[in-house]
Amino acid sequence: MQFLAVDQVDLKWLFDHFRNYGIAGALMFASQHVLDKPSASVIPHFNQFASVTFFLLSALLFLLNFIHGGIAYKKQFGSQRLWTYALLAITWFMLMEELMQTRVDGIGVPVAAVTEMRPHAGKAHPSLQVATVNQGR
Repeated sequence: MQFLAVDQVDLKWLFDHFRNYGIAGALMFASQHVLDKPSASVIPHFNQFASVTFFLLSALLFLLNFIHGGIAYKKQFGSQRLWTYALLAITWFMLMEELMQTRVDGIGVPVAAVTEMRPHAGKAHPSLQVATVNQGR
């Protein structure tokens, strides 16, 4: 597995590594999210196929990144504390998946709750209406 070889662990490698966990976490979120919405496809049960595909792709990317990071960690620090890397990697992946479930402008508000707050797409959000009224004074 030549493509998993690690030449140098530097800051760019570290940021790329964490970004890859973010991508895997986003795909894990997508695997759950597509089941919550009715399928827009004309193919019956396509959302279930998409969900399984996103889940498997997320698991594959997580595993490849996990193995690659484990090789780099072992090269840098030795194998005696490899469990530390495993704990950090799994925690980071779970945090990225959780982050995808929250709105950026409303930390702690799940996406499903935001959708329920806006059942009519044509209307402005209540906070925007209040801001507009207050600016007119």
